[in-house]
Amino acid sequence: MSEMLANQYFMARKYVEAESELEELISIDTTNKAARKKLIICYSQNHKTDLALEVFYNLILEDIDFIIDTDVVSDDCPCPELVTEIEESDQYKFNYTDKLKIAGMLWLYCNFEKSYEYFKKLSLVMPKDKMITAIIDVYNVYASKHI
Repeated sequence: MSEMLANQYFMARKYVEAESELEELISIDTTNKAARKKLIICYSQNHKTDLALEVFYNLILEDIDFIIDTDVVSDDCPCPELVTEIEESDQYKFNYTDKLKIAGMLWLYCNFEKSYEYFKKLSLVMPKDKMITAIIDVYNVYASKHI
């Protein structure tokens, strides 16, 4: 268990291995926002969309700016490539609602407005989903203060 090893796996885009290391780090230090931020990406790529969404929701409740302030280059963030793959492929590896959830989460690393659009689409597809409603509530509060 090492943050350095987790980061190496993450940078190599070995999301399964990175996930395991990040989970172990978080089990020791639940306040590690950087590890949780990377874990969202790992879960999203490892077909654990609902776990990703749960970590995502808790992190944006705590500090939405921590994700919004991502520097794609210096943080070695894969989100632009991953979102492009989701948006441009008709045969992406996830179902429609998972695609919307993942795109919504990953866009927040790069573009608040696009992330917001995806969660609004999700709310139309899943109007009774409490997690999606809660995320939109967080976004509405953020937007009212910053946009």
